Amino acid sequence: MYYFQLMGGMGNQMFQYAVGRSLSIARSIPVKFFFFETYPSVKRSMLLDKFSLDMEMADEGERSRIETLRSDLTKNFAAGSPRWVMMEKSDFVYDAQLFHAPDDAMMIGYWQNELYFRRYAGEIRRFFSLKAPFSQRFQAISDRIGTKRCPVSIHIRRGDYATHPAILAIHGLCPIQYYTKALQLLQDRWSDIHLFIFSDDIDWVKIHFDVRELPHEMIEPSHTNPQEDLVLMSRCQHHIIANSSFSWWGAWLNPSPNKMVIAPRQWMTAHYDPPVICQDWTGI
Repeated sequence: MYYFQLMGGMGNQMFQYAVGRSLSIARSIPVKFFFFETYPSVKRSMLLDKFSLDMEMADEGERSRIETLRSDLTKNFAAGSPRWVMMEKSDFVYDAQLFHAPDDAMMIGYWQNELYFRRYAGEIRRFFSLKAPFSQRFQAISDRIGTKRCPVSIHIRRGDYATHPAILAIHGLCPIQYYTKALQLLQDRWSDIHLFIFSDDIDWVKIHFDVRELPHEMIEPSHTNPQEDLVLMSRCQHHIIANSSFSWWGAWLNPSPNKMVIAPRQWMTAHYDPPVICQDWTGI
């Protein structure tokens, strides 16, 4: 049995699930998941229950054992991890050793690299389809996206990136100039684009992101069903994403081989051109 930790926001948890499920398929070893937020000051919860996942959570007894092992790991961290715990060695970097992990291992990390699950892309995309019933809001926006010849999703991530100085120092914010440059790249290739603009701070976007010359729609965020916004992004033909795992998944879930995805090369303040950006995407 493998045990995979879920932590962080929705996009982070999706990476952890995708890697855990792919490892389970590749090794024919069952996997269970458990939620444990590494940063207690950040209020997070398990956010994947609205997707059509094949997911078994660790039971109470297993969680008790996991908590004990995590506690011991924290106390003895300087001495290195026990053999049965595999911790991510480096942000965004694919580690092939994960697929040689011993049975009954616990995995702790973000695992943000498509190479872990690209072989099983079809299965992973099916797992991340929404459970019915869909909200009327979702269906209405999805229908409008479907009527456009060239719908483009734009995601502008702000939230705690903008309001929490410590988080801002780590992640940074994509400047408006990034989005205008990305739009120009799209307009150079397609003349009939229609923008669907998503953000966790849409009021700020309405003031600071001037796209009046282009057909567009500002999407009011769903605070109760954020997974719907993610899937709505995926139903567009092309994507301009933020330095955000949430919009990364909005673009990746689109299976079209003809999509254009534009991503910021400055993904974090300390990470330029990280491997999280897929090889066939355009970084600027």
